[in-house]
Amino acid sequence: MDFVKTNPFDPPLERTPLLLTLDARSFEALKDKALAEAEFLCQLCWTDAVDGLWGWEGRAIVGGIPATELGPLRDNNRVVRKVGEPKGCFIGGVHCWSQFSEWADHCGYEDQEREWFVYYASLNHFHARSGRHYLVTADERLLNECKKDRGWFRHGQTDTRIRSVENALFLAGLSMKAHGRVYYEAPQPGHSIYSSKQSIYDFLSQDFIEGCGRLVAGMRRNKEQEFRYSERQELIEAIYDRVIDILRGRDRIALANGREQDAEALDEIRYDLRSMVAAIAGAVDTIAVLAQIEFPFEVGSDSRISLRFPAFRRALRKAGATVLANAASEPDQVPRRPF
Repeated sequence: MDFVKTNPFDPPLERTPLLLTLDARSFEALKDKALAEAEFLCQLCWTDAVDGLWGWEGRAIVGGIPATELGPLRDNNRVVRKVGEPKGCFIGGVHCWSQFSEWADHCGYEDQEREWFVYYASLNHFHARSGRHYLVTADERLLNECKKDRGWFRHGQTDTRIRSVENALFLAGLSMKAHGRVYYEAPQPGHSIYSSKQSIYDFLSQDFIEGCGRLVAGMRRNKEQEFRYSERQELIEAIYDRVIDILRGRDRIALANGREQDAEALDEIRYDLRSMVAAIAGAVDTIAVLAQIEFPFEVGSDSRISLRFPAFRRALRKAGATVLANAASEPDQVPRRPF
């Protein structure tokens, strides 16, 4: 059996998918929004971005994803194979099966609690030793156990890579962006719809800047034909660019945290944090320049055109831009100098 050693968040010479083990046992009880999120995650497993594999208990909520089954106990070990494969084939296994019952005895687990522990401990054991990236579950008890600093599933333990459905969707998005192709719909196995990473950033920036259409309408002069080539139009586009820079920096930081840490990771994170602060300051100051064009008044120099300066905000109020000036004066709204 080949173990996956390439991290899916490290973009790429080869396109390594995000390898997820799905907990059907917990998924089948989901309803409403939680069920819709789990179904969407399963549908992403039909794409090239995510490779899904069901655990050996529970009813699969979405088809087209391989299921697993346990082989018989032999020499205190059990093999794991895909359902439908010949008996001699296997994709992994669970070693020293008695360790789970021994731990259950140590903790005093009985009946359903004991059965719960043996299932999840053995599933996590198989998952971690099969080269798969994350075990995805909706079991609240298991997710809470993973936050503790003691116990079988304790936080920080190397073999425990257990995530919620919501977190798995976030990680799938990061993996897709790292590889430059973002799948947003998969109507059926073998068929998917995707967009480039850059297009997704463009779409997201438009969602974040909802009022930009009003800004364009406000900056356009009466009967103006050449607005699209004007300085005002370029400044408005620059706001979009800064938002894209901020989104890209956020994802780069998340990718650095998601992949295996190395000596360069901290420097990468620091670089992106600094660039995000500069991009935020640039976007806000671009709004200030647009405000000064629309509500002209004298300033000492171009370097004094900034919403961070009280004198500039006072001048804005006098010129009639009270809403912008008041919003910029709210606590924690005025960015400080990044350097």
